Amino acid sequence: MYYSKKFKILIVDDNPKNIQVVASILKEEDYSMSFAKDGVSALTMCDENSYDLLLLDVMMPELDGFEVAKTLKANKKTKSIPIIFLTAKTDEESTIKGFESGAVDYITKPFNSLELKARVKTHLKLNDYTKNLIEYKNYLEERIENEYVEKKRKDKILIHQSKMAEMGEMIGAIAHQWRQPLNVLSILAQKIKYDYGFEKIDEPYIDKFLKDFLTQVEFMSGTIEDFKEFFKPDKEFKDFYIKSAISNVLKILDATLKVNDIKVNIKGDDCCANGFENEFKQVILNILTNARDAILTKQEENYFDGAIFIDISLSDDRVCVEIKDNAGGIESDNLSKVFDPYFTTKDTSDGTGIGLYISKIIIEKNMGGELKASNWDLGAKFEIKLKSSFNLRK
Repeated sequence: MYYSKKFKILIVDDNPKNIQVVASILKEEDYSMSFAKDGVSALTMCDENSYDLLLLDVMMPELDGFEVAKTLKANKKTKSIPIIFLTAKTDEESTIKGFESGAVDYITKPFNSLELKARVKTHLKLNDYTKNLIEYKNYLEERIENEYVEKKRKDKILIHQSKMAEMGEMIGAIAHQWRQPLNVLSILAQKIKYDYGFEKIDEPYIDKFLKDFLTQVEFMSGTIEDFKEFFKPDKEFKDFYIKSAISNVLKILDATLKVNDIKVNIKGDDCCANGFENEFKQVILNILTNARDAILTKQEENYFDGAIFIDISLSDDRVCVEIKDNAGGIESDNLSKVFDPYFTTKDTSDGTGIGLYISKIIIEKNMGGELKASNWDLGAKFEIKLKSSFNLRK
Protein backbone atom coordinates (compact mmCIF):
# COMPACT_ATOMS: atom_id res chain seq x y z
CA MET A 1 0.00 0.00 0.00
CA TYR A 2 1.54 3.30 -1.10
CA TYR A 3 -0.42 5.71 1.10
CA SER A 4 0.05 5.74 4.87
CA LYS A 5 -3.57 6.76 5.57
CA LYS A 6 -6.83 5.16 4.47
CA PHE A 7 -8.59 7.58 2.16
CA LYS A 8 -12.39 7.81 2.06
CA ILE A 9 -14.05 7.87 -1.37
CA LEU A 10 -17.74 8.39 -2.21
CA ILE A 11 -18.88 6.85 -5.53
CA VAL A 12 -22.15 8.30 -6.90
CA ASP A 13 -24.02 6.68 -9.81
CA ASP A 14 -27.66 5.78 -10.44
CA ASN A 15 -26.54 2.55 -12.14
CA PRO A 16 -25.47 -0.12 -9.58
CA LYS A 17 -23.40 -1.91 -12.25
CA ASN A 18 -21.27 1.20 -12.78
CA ILE A 19 -20.67 1.48 -9.04
CA GLN A 20 -19.68 -2.18 -8.95
CA VAL A 21 -17.17 -1.70 -11.79
CA VAL A 22 -15.51 1.31 -10.15
CA ALA A 23 -15.40 -0.37 -6.74
CA SER A 24 -13.83 -3.54 -8.19
CA ILE A 25 -11.08 -1.49 -9.87
CA LEU A 26 -10.25 0.44 -6.70
CA LYS A 27 -10.70 -2.34 -4.13
CA GLU A 28 -7.03 -3.44 -4.24
CA GLU A 29 -5.96 0.06 -3.15
CA ASP A 30 -7.59 -0.46 0.27
CA TYR A 31 -9.65 2.71 0.12
CA SER A 32 -12.68 3.18 2.37
CA MET A 33 -15.47 3.38 -0.19
CA SER A 34 -19.08 4.52 0.25
CA PHE A 35 -21.84 4.58 -2.37
CA ALA A 36 -24.81 6.77 -3.30
CA LYS A 37 -27.42 6.04 -5.97
CA ASP A 38 -28.49 9.63 -6.65
CA GLY A 39 -27.49 13.26 -6.21
CA VAL A 40 -29.75 13.96 -3.22
CA SER A 41 -28.30 11.04 -1.27
CA ALA A 42 -24.77 12.15 -2.19
CA LEU A 43 -25.37 15.65 -0.77
CA THR A 44 -26.74 14.21 2.48
CA MET A 45 -23.80 11.83 2.86
CA CYS A 46 -21.25 14.58 2.16
CA ASP A 47 -22.90 16.79 4.77
CA GLU A 48 -22.82 14.02 7.39
CA ASN A 49 -19.40 12.53 6.61
CA SER A 50 -15.91 13.59 5.61
CA TYR A 51 -14.66 12.33 2.23
CA ASP A 52 -11.27 12.72 0.57
CA LEU A 53 -12.61 12.31 -2.99
CA LEU A 54 -15.94 12.17 -4.84
CA LEU A 55 -16.35 10.06 -8.02
CA LEU A 56 -19.51 11.52 -9.52
CA ASP A 57 -21.68 10.45 -12.45
CA VAL A 58 -23.14 13.29 -14.54
CA MET A 59 -26.39 11.88 -15.92
CA MET A 60 -28.67 11.10 -12.96
CA PRO A 61 -32.41 11.65 -12.35
CA GLU A 62 -33.73 14.57 -10.25
CA LEU A 63 -30.32 16.13 -9.60
CA ASP A 64 -27.51 15.67 -12.16
CA GLY A 65 -23.79 15.62 -11.35
CA PHE A 66 -23.24 19.24 -12.38
CA GLU A 67 -25.83 20.47 -9.88
CA VAL A 68 -24.45 18.23 -7.15
CA ALA A 69 -20.97 19.64 -7.73
CA LYS A 70 -22.18 23.25 -7.68
CA THR A 71 -24.08 22.64 -4.44
CA LEU A 72 -21.07 21.05 -2.77
CA LYS A 73 -18.76 23.88 -3.84
CA ALA A 74 -21.21 26.45 -2.46
CA ASN A 75 -21.15 24.80 0.97
CA LYS A 76 -18.26 25.81 3.24
CA LYS A 77 -18.24 22.36 4.83
CA THR A 78 -17.96 20.41 1.56
CA LYS A 79 -16.33 22.83 -0.90
CA SER A 80 -12.84 21.36 -0.41
CA ILE A 81 -13.83 17.81 -1.49
CA PRO A 82 -12.16 17.15 -4.88
CA ILE A 83 -14.61 15.88 -7.51
CA ILE A 84 -13.83 13.65 -10.50
CA PHE A 85 -16.65 13.25 -13.02
CA LEU A 86 -17.15 9.76 -14.50
CA THR A 87 -19.40 10.12 -17.53
CA ALA A 88 -20.19 8.95 -21.02
CA LYS A 89 -20.64 12.57 -22.17
CA THR A 90 -17.56 13.35 -24.27
CA ASP A 91 -18.55 16.62 -25.97
CA GLU A 92 -16.47 19.71 -25.32
CA GLU A 93 -19.40 21.65 -23.85
CA SER A 94 -19.97 19.00 -21.16
CA THR A 95 -16.28 18.87 -20.31
CA ILE A 96 -16.12 22.67 -19.88
CA LYS A 97 -19.32 22.62 -17.84
CA GLY A 98 -17.82 19.94 -15.59
CA PHE A 99 -14.75 21.98 -14.77
CA GLU A 100 -16.81 25.16 -14.33
CA SER A 101 -18.98 23.38 -11.75
CA GLY A 102 -15.88 22.68 -9.64
CA ALA A 103 -14.47 19.34 -10.78
CA VAL A 104 -10.71 18.68 -10.63
CA ASP A 105 -10.82 16.00 -13.35
CA TYR A 106 -13.11 14.51 -15.99
CA ILE A 107 -12.90 10.83 -17.05
CA THR A 108 -15.07 9.49 -19.84
CA LYS A 109 -16.74 6.06 -19.89
CA PRO A 110 -15.81 3.38 -20.68
CA PHE A 111 -12.63 4.22 -18.75
CA ASN A 112 -9.35 2.38 -18.49
CA SER A 113 -8.76 0.88 -15.04
CA LEU A 114 -5.11 1.96 -14.90
CA GLU A 115 -6.04 5.51 -15.85
CA LEU A 116 -8.78 5.62 -13.21
CA LYS A 117 -6.47 4.32 -10.47
CA ALA A 118 -3.69 6.72 -11.46
CA ARG A 119 -5.92 9.79 -11.48
CA VAL A 120 -7.59 8.84 -8.21
CA LYS A 121 -4.18 8.39 -6.56
CA THR A 122 -2.95 11.71 -7.93
CA HIS A 123 -5.90 13.76 -6.67
CA LEU A 124 -6.00 12.02 -3.30
CA LYS A 125 -2.33 12.79 -2.76
CA LEU A 126 -2.66 16.40 -3.97
CA ASN A 127 -5.67 16.96 -1.71
CA ASP A 128 -3.77 15.48 1.22
CA TYR A 129 -0.81 17.80 0.56
CA THR A 130 -3.16 20.77 0.40
CA LYS A 131 -4.74 19.86 3.75
CA ASN A 132 -1.29 19.51 5.31
CA LEU A 133 -0.27 22.94 4.01
CA ILE A 134 -3.43 24.54 5.40
CA GLU A 135 -2.98 22.80 8.77
CA TYR A 136 0.64 23.91 8.93
CA LYS A 137 -0.31 27.48 8.00
CA ASN A 138 -3.02 27.50 10.69
CA TYR A 139 -0.52 26.14 13.20
CA LEU A 140 1.93 28.94 12.42
CA GLU A 141 -0.77 31.59 12.63
CA GLU A 142 -1.95 30.25 15.99
CA ARG A 143 1.58 30.12 17.35
CA ILE A 144 2.27 33.69 16.21
CA GLU A 145 -0.94 34.94 17.82
CA ASN A 146 -0.16 33.21 21.13
CA GLU A 147 3.35 34.63 21.27
CA TYR A 148 2.03 38.08 20.38
CA VAL A 149 -0.38 38.00 23.33
CA GLU A 150 2.12 36.51 25.77
CA LYS A 151 5.26 38.48 25.06
CA LYS A 152 4.15 41.71 23.37
CA ARG A 153 7.67 42.43 22.31
CA LYS A 154 8.17 44.37 19.11
CA ASP A 155 11.06 42.34 17.76
CA LYS A 156 9.24 39.06 18.37
CA ILE A 157 6.19 40.33 16.55
CA LEU A 158 8.25 41.56 13.63
CA ILE A 159 10.18 38.29 13.37
CA HIS A 160 7.03 36.22 13.15
CA GLN A 161 5.39 38.64 10.72
CA SER A 162 8.47 38.23 8.58
CA LYS A 163 8.20 34.45 8.75
CA MET A 164 4.59 34.62 7.66
CA ALA A 165 5.62 36.72 4.68
CA GLU A 166 8.32 34.18 3.89
CA MET A 167 5.81 31.37 4.19
CA GLY A 168 3.66 33.08 1.57
CA GLU A 169 6.74 33.32 -0.64
CA MET A 170 7.45 29.63 -0.05
CA ILE A 171 3.90 28.55 -0.86
CA GLY A 172 4.18 30.47 -4.12
CA ALA A 173 7.48 28.73 -4.81
CA ILE A 174 5.90 25.34 -4.14
CA ALA A 175 3.10 26.14 -6.59
CA HIS A 176 5.72 26.86 -9.27
CA GLN A 177 7.63 23.67 -8.38
CA TRP A 178 4.50 21.54 -8.73
CA ARG A 179 3.46 22.77 -12.19
CA GLN A 180 5.97 20.64 -14.09
CA PRO A 181 5.28 17.32 -12.29
CA LEU A 182 1.53 17.95 -12.59
CA ASN A 183 1.96 18.37 -16.33
CA VAL A 184 3.98 15.14 -16.47
CA LEU A 185 1.27 13.26 -14.53
CA SER A 186 -1.37 14.57 -16.90
CA ILE A 187 0.66 13.45 -19.93
CA LEU A 188 1.23 10.01 -18.39
CA ALA A 189 -2.52 9.60 -17.85
CA GLN A 190 -3.30 10.58 -21.44
CA LYS A 191 -0.52 8.42 -22.87
CA ILE A 192 -1.60 5.24 -21.11
CA LYS A 193 -5.11 5.61 -22.48
CA TYR A 194 -3.71 6.12 -25.99
CA ASP A 195 -1.32 3.17 -25.72
CA TYR A 196 -4.09 0.96 -24.35
CA GLY A 197 -6.07 1.58 -27.52
CA PHE A 198 -3.10 0.35 -29.60
CA GLU A 199 -2.53 -2.68 -27.32
CA LYS A 200 0.94 -1.49 -26.28
CA ILE A 201 0.44 -2.14 -22.57
CA ASP A 202 2.29 -5.09 -21.05
CA GLU A 203 4.00 -5.78 -17.71
CA PRO A 204 7.25 -3.86 -18.51
CA TYR A 205 5.12 -0.93 -19.71
CA ILE A 206 3.18 -0.88 -16.42
CA ASP A 207 6.42 -1.10 -14.40
CA LYS A 208 7.85 1.92 -16.24
CA PHE A 209 4.56 3.82 -15.93
CA LEU A 210 4.45 3.29 -12.16
CA LYS A 211 8.12 4.23 -11.81
CA ASP A 212 7.59 7.49 -13.74
CA PHE A 213 4.39 8.23 -11.84
CA LEU A 214 5.89 7.68 -8.40
CA THR A 215 8.98 9.72 -9.32
CA GLN A 216 6.78 12.77 -9.86
CA VAL A 217 4.76 12.18 -6.67
CA GLU A 218 7.96 11.74 -4.62
CA PHE A 219 9.35 14.98 -6.08
CA MET A 220 6.22 16.83 -4.98
CA SER A 221 6.38 15.21 -1.55
CA GLY A 222 10.05 16.23 -1.28
CA THR A 223 9.07 19.85 -1.97
CA ILE A 224 6.78 19.77 1.05
CA GLU A 225 9.56 18.29 3.21
CA ASP A 226 11.91 21.08 2.07
CA PHE A 227 9.26 23.60 3.06
CA LYS A 228 8.78 22.06 6.53
CA GLU A 229 12.54 21.79 7.12
CA PHE A 230 13.04 25.43 6.15
CA PHE A 231 10.81 26.69 8.96
CA LYS A 232 12.11 24.33 11.66
CA PRO A 233 13.48 26.61 14.43
CA ASP A 234 17.20 26.47 15.33
CA LYS A 235 17.71 26.07 19.09
CA GLU A 236 21.47 26.47 19.27
CA PHE A 237 24.52 27.45 17.25
CA LYS A 238 25.89 24.75 14.98
CA ASP A 239 28.47 24.39 12.23
CA PHE A 240 27.03 24.42 8.70
CA TYR A 241 28.16 24.76 5.09
CA ILE A 242 27.35 28.17 3.62
CA LYS A 243 27.15 27.16 -0.06
CA SER A 244 24.96 24.16 0.73
CA ALA A 245 22.57 26.34 2.77
CA ILE A 246 22.29 28.87 -0.09
CA SER A 247 21.79 26.05 -2.60
CA ASN A 248 18.87 24.75 -0.52
CA VAL A 249 17.18 28.16 -0.74
CA LEU A 250 17.84 28.33 -4.50
CA LYS A 251 16.35 24.86 -4.88
CA ILE A 252 13.07 26.12 -3.41
CA LEU A 253 13.11 29.31 -5.50
CA ASP A 254 14.31 27.54 -8.66
CA ALA A 255 10.96 27.41 -10.47
CA THR A 256 9.98 31.04 -9.78
CA LEU A 257 13.42 32.23 -10.93
CA LYS A 258 13.34 30.14 -14.10
CA VAL A 259 9.84 31.19 -15.08
CA ASN A 260 11.02 34.81 -14.95
CA ASP A 261 14.27 34.07 -16.86
CA ILE A 262 16.48 35.12 -13.95
CA LYS A 263 19.91 33.50 -14.01
CA VAL A 264 21.78 32.78 -10.78
CA ASN A 265 25.56 32.46 -10.75
CA ILE A 266 27.07 31.08 -7.56
CA LYS A 267 30.80 30.63 -7.09
CA GLY A 268 33.33 30.06 -4.36
CA ASP A 269 34.23 27.23 -2.02
CA ASP A 270 31.72 25.69 0.38
CA CYS A 271 33.07 27.56 3.39
CA CYS A 272 31.79 26.77 6.86
CA ALA A 273 30.23 29.02 9.48
CA ASN A 274 28.89 28.68 12.97
CA GLY A 275 25.41 29.96 13.79
CA PHE A 276 21.70 29.37 13.16
CA GLU A 277 21.50 27.70 9.74
CA ASN A 278 17.75 28.08 9.16
CA GLU A 279 17.80 31.74 10.23
CA PHE A 280 20.68 32.28 7.81
CA LYS A 281 18.55 30.68 5.06
CA GLN A 282 15.73 33.11 5.85
CA VAL A 283 18.15 36.02 5.39
CA ILE A 284 19.24 34.61 2.02
CA LEU A 285 15.57 34.14 1.04
CA ASN A 286 14.84 37.80 1.90
CA ILE A 287 17.77 39.12 -0.11
CA LEU A 288 17.13 36.86 -3.12
CA THR A 289 13.39 37.65 -3.29
CA ASN A 290 14.17 41.38 -3.06
CA ALA A 291 16.65 40.99 -5.92
CA ARG A 292 14.10 39.05 -7.95
CA ASP A 293 11.39 41.67 -7.36
CA ALA A 294 13.77 44.48 -8.33
CA ILE A 295 14.63 42.66 -11.56
CA LEU A 296 10.95 42.07 -12.37
CA THR A 297 10.17 45.76 -11.78
CA LYS A 298 12.93 46.78 -14.18
CA GLN A 299 11.82 44.18 -16.74
CA GLU A 300 8.36 45.76 -16.77
CA GLU A 301 9.95 48.99 -17.98
CA ASN A 302 12.42 47.47 -20.42
CA TYR A 303 13.04 43.72 -20.74
CA PHE A 304 16.60 42.61 -20.04
CA ASP A 305 18.41 39.47 -18.93
CA GLY A 306 17.99 39.47 -15.17
CA ALA A 307 20.81 37.95 -13.14
CA ILE A 308 21.88 37.40 -9.54
CA PHE A 309 25.52 36.81 -8.62
CA ILE A 310 26.57 35.06 -5.40
CA ASP A 311 30.22 34.93 -4.35
CA ILE A 312 31.43 33.02 -1.27
CA SER A 313 34.92 33.56 0.11
CA LEU A 314 37.00 33.10 3.26
CA SER A 315 38.99 35.93 4.80
CA ASP A 316 40.92 35.27 8.01
CA ASP A 317 38.31 33.92 10.43
CA ARG A 318 35.31 35.29 8.49
CA VAL A 319 33.09 33.74 5.81
CA CYS A 320 32.04 36.42 3.34
CA VAL A 321 28.91 36.13 1.19
CA GLU A 322 28.33 38.74 -1.50
CA ILE A 323 24.96 38.85 -3.31
CA LYS A 324 24.55 41.21 -6.27
CA ASP A 325 21.84 41.82 -8.87
CA ASN A 326 21.77 43.77 -12.13
CA ALA A 327 18.49 45.65 -11.51
CA GLY A 328 20.02 49.15 -11.39
CA GLY A 329 20.68 49.50 -7.68
CA ILE A 330 19.18 51.24 -4.66
CA GLU A 331 18.60 55.01 -4.81
CA SER A 332 21.27 56.83 -2.83
CA ASP A 333 18.68 58.47 -0.54
CA ASN A 334 17.35 55.01 0.41
CA LEU A 335 20.64 53.21 1.07
CA SER A 336 20.77 54.34 4.67
CA LYS A 337 17.15 53.29 5.24
CA VAL A 338 17.00 49.78 3.78
CA PHE A 339 17.41 48.12 7.19
CA ASP A 340 14.90 50.37 8.95
CA PRO A 341 11.68 48.65 10.13
CA TYR A 342 8.71 49.13 7.80
CA PHE A 343 10.78 50.90 5.16
CA THR A 344 9.93 49.63 1.68
CA THR A 345 9.97 50.92 -1.87
CA LYS A 346 7.39 48.33 -2.92
CA ASP A 347 3.64 48.71 -3.04
CA THR A 348 2.14 47.98 0.40
CA SER A 349 0.41 44.90 -1.01
CA ASP A 350 3.78 43.48 -2.12
CA GLY A 351 6.03 44.21 0.84
CA THR A 352 5.95 44.85 4.59
CA GLY A 353 9.33 46.53 4.97
CA ILE A 354 10.46 44.21 7.76
CA GLY A 355 12.39 41.54 5.83
CA LEU A 356 15.74 43.33 5.74
CA TYR A 357 15.24 44.70 9.26
CA ILE A 358 14.81 41.12 10.55
CA SER A 359 17.76 40.00 8.42
CA LYS A 360 19.94 42.62 10.10
CA ILE A 361 18.87 41.37 13.55
CA ILE A 362 19.53 37.73 12.61
CA ILE A 363 23.03 38.32 11.20
CA GLU A 364 24.31 40.95 13.64
CA LYS A 365 22.40 40.42 16.90
CA ASN A 366 21.65 36.69 16.79
CA MET A 367 24.77 35.43 14.97
CA GLY A 368 27.40 38.09 15.76
CA GLY A 369 28.07 38.85 12.11
CA GLU A 370 27.75 41.81 9.78
CA LEU A 371 25.26 42.73 7.05
CA LYS A 372 25.76 45.71 4.73
CA ALA A 373 24.02 47.10 1.65
CA SER A 374 25.57 49.12 -1.17
CA ASN A 375 25.53 49.48 -4.94
CA TRP A 376 27.88 48.22 -7.63
CA ASP A 377 28.08 49.04 -11.35
CA LEU A 378 24.88 47.16 -12.35
CA GLY A 379 22.71 47.06 -9.27
CA ALA A 380 22.43 46.39 -5.54
CA LYS A 381 24.96 44.49 -3.44
CA PHE A 382 24.53 42.87 -0.03
CA GLU A 383 27.50 41.62 1.98
CA ILE A 384 27.24 39.12 4.83
CA LYS A 385 30.14 38.28 7.11
CA LEU A 386 29.96 35.44 9.64
CA LYS A 387 32.39 33.77 11.98
CA SER A 388 34.14 30.88 10.23
CA SER A 389 33.98 27.37 11.66
CA PHE A 390 37.33 25.63 11.72
CA ASN A 391 35.68 22.31 12.60
CA LEU A 392 34.19 21.87 9.14
CA ARG A 393 36.71 23.65 6.93
CA LYS A 394 37.97 21.46 4.11
